[in-house]
Formats: sequence, structure tokens, C-alpha cells
Amino acid sequence: MSRSARWALGAGAGSLVAFLAFAILLWRAGLFDFSGTDPSAKVVGASIALIGGFVGSVVAFVGLVLTNAIQLRAEKRQQVEAVIGALGLLAAPSRGEASAARRAGVLFALVSLEMSQLALTMLDHMLRTGTIDAAAASQIIDRGLCSKDEDTNEESAKMLFEHAQKFATSPGYLFPRSVDMAWSVKKPELAREMVALARFRLIQSRPRSKWRDGDLYAHTAALETIWRTEHSERIKRDVGIFLQRLLAMYTTATILYPSSGPLNTDELRKELRSSDLSRGPTNLARPFVEAMEKWLKT
Repeated sequence: MSRSARWALGAGAGSLVAFLAFAILLWRAGLFDFSGTDPSAKVVGASIALIGGFVGSVVAFVGLVLTNAIQLRAEKRQQVEAVIGALGLLAAPSRGEASAARRAGVLFALVSLEMSQLALTMLDHMLRTGTIDAAAASQIIDRGLCSKDEDTNEESAKMLFEHAQKFATSPGYLFPRSVDMAWSVKKPELAREMVALARFRLIQSRPRSKWRDGDLYAHTAALETIWRTEHSERIKRDVGIFLQRLLAMYTTATILYPSSGPLNTDELRKELRSSDLSRGPTNLARPFVEAMEKWLKT
């Protein structure tokens, strides 16, 4: 028996018990005693009318509950039909860009139906097999990161980290919009950590010499935003250490101009040196930090 059906049955049983208790209360109060007099008849008639009104209200309430349960079942059935239709679209023969567009449409439909977990599972497979373009994948992950469900936030962030190198496109890069040049500490800590690590992996997925200057400026500004905004001491330290090494590619007195405002690399270096980075990076961030010296020479 479904949850909605059990709830409707419980509501009906509760209403029946309440009705019986109400009737017994009236009976014990003597409102059903008929002595043959006119006042007695009026009292009994009023009591019966009161019970009738109560019964009508109960019937209306139970009807509302049942209607709601039926509507929920219908919506669930529509969602299942949509999923079946989506899988049918994926199975349909297609080639080239049309296939990628069809796959992206299926994922967007699943997200719209609040089936983000299924959409992410399918997206993971598509990214592994190279059957979806990076732009669509970035948007799907971004929707997952913006979800109100913490599990979906975390799964989306983990997927971004797992496939970060695939978002290094030609000639630039793609990154979920909500975590690109902005940072929200309202997201789960695990999700924030995975997004920061995904940025590290994305940067190192391409030799330094292959990056455009503007893209490296954007990465630097994004990490600076995380470092200044983040509340987690662990994430803040990892980002600070990585950023400190990344700044080695800039000459002195370099000023960047991200959308958030001018960024003086010399001043940022001083701030990082004065912050507490002595404990070193976490185990997750250490491989990326240690690879920076080699990456800077590529």
C-alpha cells in the first residue's frame, strides 16, 4: 500500500472514531432522549442536524484526501511515462550533433521533473562515454548545485570534480555558472570542497602554455573569491596554498581586472603569506599542490 493510500485510510479511520466519540458524547449528554414534548423534539432534531453536518464535513474531508492521493498517483504515473519516453529517445537511432542534443534534452526533462539523481547518473555515463557535450553537462551540474536538496548538491559537485578535465574546451573552459565567479557558503561543505578541487584539476588538465591569459586570470580571480569568502578552515587553507603557488606565474605589480574589481597580485601574495597556511594542504588537495611546480614549467 502506498504512503498516500495509508494516509487516506488513516484519515478516514480517524474521522470515523471522532464521529463515534462525538455521537456518544451527545448521547451521554441526553440530547437523544425524547420525552414526547415539543422542546424535547426540537433538541433531538437539532442534535441529529448537528451530527449530519459533522458527517458531511467528514465525508468532504475524506473526499479531499482521496482526491489528493489520486492526483499524486497520476503525477507519479506521468513522471514514470516521461522517464520511459526519455529512455526511448536515447535508444532511438541518431547520429552526430542530433544525438548529443537529444541526450541533453532528456537530462533537462528529468531535472525539470525533479529527478535530478537519475539525471546525474545518466550524465555520469554520458561523460564517461563522451556522448554529451561539455556545455550541456555544465548546465545540468549547475542545476544540481543549485538544488535545495543537499544530496543532489554533493553528487553534482563530486561529478564536477570527477570529470573536471572534460570542461577544458577549445579554446577556453566551461564551469557551472553558480560556482564560477561567485561563491556561496550556504551549500554543503562537501560540495564546496569538491568544487574547489574541481577547479584545481581543471587548471592542471591543460599545460600552462596552452591556457589563454584571460582564462588564467579568471581562474585566479575565482580562487581568490573562494579564499576570501569560505568559512571552512580546511577548504580555505587548501585554496590559499594552491593560489599561493598559482601566483608564481605573475610578475610583480601585476593587476588583474575580473568582474569583481581590480586584483593586485602583490597585495594578494602578502595577505596569503600572513595567513595561517603552515599546516599544509589536506590529503585530497596535496596531489594538486605538489604538481604545481611542474605545471608552472609546462
